[in-house]
Amino acid sequence: MSYKLYSDEEKRLQRKLIPLNIVVALLALVAAISLIITPLLKIDIGKIAPALVSEMSGSSESTGSEGSEGSEASQGDELSEMLAVMFEGVDAVIELSPLDMFKVLTAPENEKGSILINSLLVKNGLVEQISASFINSYLATKTKAIVSAEDFEKLDLDTLNDALLKIDSVQSSEEMVEELDDYLKLLEEQLDFTFTDEQKTAAHENCKEVYDTTVAATGGSFSVEEMICVHMSPEGGEAYTSYSDLIVGMASGDFDSEESTSGLADYAQMLNQIAAPYGYLFIFVAFHALMWFILFLFAFFRIFAKNKRFTMWYVKLVSCWPCIFFFLAPLAMTVAAAGVGLPATLVTVFAAVSSMTWISGICYLLLWAFSICWAFPIKHKIRKVRKGR
Repeated sequence: MSYKLYSDEEKRLQRKLIPLNIVVALLALVAAISLIITPLLKIDIGKIAPALVSEMSGSSESTGSEGSEGSEASQGDELSEMLAVMFEGVDAVIELSPLDMFKVLTAPENEKGSILINSLLVKNGLVEQISASFINSYLATKTKAIVSAEDFEKLDLDTLNDALLKIDSVQSSEEMVEELDDYLKLLEEQLDFTFTDEQKTAAHENCKEVYDTTVAATGGSFSVEEMICVHMSPEGGEAYTSYSDLIVGMASGDFDSEESTSGLADYAQMLNQIAAPYGYLFIFVAFHALMWFILFLFAFFRIFAKNKRFTMWYVKLVSCWPCIFFFLAPLAMTVAAAGVGLPATLVTVFAAVSSMTWISGICYLLLWAFSICWAFPIKHKIRKVRKGR
């Protein structure tokens, strides 16, 4: 049975709902789209890294002050300083994205873990940054330029990383050796150190070997990423040429062998199991986005109908939770952590967490405001008119 308008007054009141319907439709569409395409959580590693550096330095000092065995204490100090320097220049952001959750959800069971690691650690450049910093720290140690923990503090890894990435453009081992010489000069300047001719000759030979091995594995191309991945590939197995492929290989257990006790196959299975709940988060997000989208459809199509009223209770009932869980809860934890005097590192971790679900949160509050102050008075008058006809 079609809806009938019984008076000119009711027609006038129904027309007054058109602007409301347009506004609510736009509001619902913005909320639905924001939930799907924006990150649920963002973790700024650049904010966490200084706290980790401070923590590592503190641990190193306390270890040394306890009078540990000389050589072991020295090695521990060097490792702490190396890790501190490596993380100091990291500025990547880890994003928990609904679209990545969907990829994990729909992936085969044995690929979920690799997709998760790739989305959280590889595509944001975090693996690349840490790998470059590690290579620089390792090279400085390998060439005997680093002789104490204090030497690590002198390293400017941002500059060294830039110098290392220059080899991306080399076309031959000779060009790579030339770039290496510039790199060694930079190390000498930073550490106030002079390499011997023997050390330079050994570095040149190693450099040529690394280049030739990488080019042979890639079929002719060379880059820092390919170099790192090829030399991290298992002996006798497939040579990986990208961080993504390397992660897939690790997560699939390709590195596990009779000689290796690392148990990467077990690790891969565990990683796939951990990744599954991450994929299920997409169902949570999709449900709330669907509620908003249904509201959009009702508000939009009722613009052209005789009866322009529609219900909003389903959105009002459930669609506050994404904002509460992923925006308000981390914000409250940050305030609480600072208030109760938790360790500074923990406070920094909470402060580094943010979310874009505040967009749907604002839409939710505006929906309540429009419902109470705009929609309800008009709808109440329409019901009153229809009852008194």
